[in-house]
Amino acid sequence: MSRSVRDGSGPTLIVGAGHAGIPLAWSLYLKRQPFRIISLDSGKPAWKASAGIINPITGKRVVKSWRIDELLPFAIARYREIAEIMQRENAYQALPLIRYFRDDSEERERFQERCRDTEYRAYLGDQSTPDGFIISHSGWADVSTFVKTSREFFKDRGYLSELDQPFQPSSISLESHGIRWDYALWQHIVFCEGYHGAINPYFNWLDYRISRGDVLDFSINTSLPEHILNREKWLLPLSPNTGRVGSTYTWENLEDVPKTQDAVPLLEAWQDHIPDITQAQIRAHRIGIRSGTNDSKPYAGPHPSDPRFCILNGLGSKGASQGPWCAERLARYLVSGEALPKDIDPGRRLKFLKSPPPHPSEILS
Repeated sequence: MSRSVRDGSGPTLIVGAGHAGIPLAWSLYLKRQPFRIISLDSGKPAWKASAGIINPITGKRVVKSWRIDELLPFAIARYREIAEIMQRENAYQALPLIRYFRDDSEERERFQERCRDTEYRAYLGDQSTPDGFIISHSGWADVSTFVKTSREFFKDRGYLSELDQPFQPSSISLESHGIRWDYALWQHIVFCEGYHGAINPYFNWLDYRISRGDVLDFSINTSLPEHILNREKWLLPLSPNTGRVGSTYTWENLEDVPKTQDAVPLLEAWQDHIPDITQAQIRAHRIGIRSGTNDSKPYAGPHPSDPRFCILNGLGSKGASQGPWCAERLARYLVSGEALPKDIDPGRRLKFLKSPPPHPSEILS
């Protein structure tokens, strides 16, 4: 099948070109499936402020991240594959992570337990420091650059359209052979809108946890460590004297205006380990609005009443690791009808609803 969509037609229309829509576009591109992806840049999407840190071991209970044994190798391979196609530097870089213990003896006990568990050996071994432990197979993906360069790649080849106004869900119409938008007929439409998805009328029955995150880029005269540091907040070294710190989690105040009182705590969090950090020069203060879910698992799949309508959303702060794998699973569903894992299917929410969500045709009528 031709990869060109310059005639405006194709089986899949992707609404949103961030760290959900872009990985989906790549999965379809690599399967030689025609598509169009629409760039939406209103507000503060999470990908613009994402640090892209991939941490296999998380939380106070020191547990493996959801499906990390599958997500991590797939993401690393996919980032490498895309870099070769675009002839650009790989967005992913492996980098060990030091996790510092909080003032909690239970956390230390959990670490010792995990070290004896064979399922954790690849990530932990017995690598400890006096006040923490080292996590292997961690790293970071330069999500912002990855999304920007991918957009350029797809735009140059006629796959990407930029809208000068928000996408209107009511701008589509249903026909017997597909979904019509912009004078073209589409077999599927996939909404990858990030936090805007909470008000999408076709999928507003899903639960979301919308949060704001602040991230700082800084420079400092002191040499930074060569590891990612993590202790509730994180610090990512970008060079010997430049780094990135984050992130805040704010669920009530979603203003997208950077404020000094939100920046200072991010630097102060590392004062015990890097005494001069409060004297650092802030080079950039970015804000991103995340779209997570209450069960901390993303949504990737069809509307229960009309499989032509699909969604890929709810990646939260783990888009760098979850995005490529979820996009691939959704692409396989779109192309060949391969069954989706139940834990990412949006239909898992149905049992919590008092009544089924309306059919998309009812919303459009």
